[in-house]
Amino acid sequence: RFTVFERDGAAVVVDYAHNPSAVAALAAGLAAFPHPHRTLVFSGSNRRDEDLRAMGRLIGDAFDAVVLYDD
Repeated sequence: RFTVFERDGAAVVVDYAHNPSAVAALAAGLAAFPHPHRTLVFSGSNRRDEDLRAMGRLIGDAFDAVVLYDD
């Protein structure tokens, strides 16, 4: 269900992946894109510690760079 914006050869995927299952689905969906580098901007506000740990493992496997922020 993510939204994709493309410009100048880059794709930006926007999604509200708010739990480990959603992050796993997002990572799996990225396989459809040919881009070799993947950067994530992520906020884990208001999430359980165990969910944050699970999402962190998934994110670490799927992305080259991660920007964390607290909103």
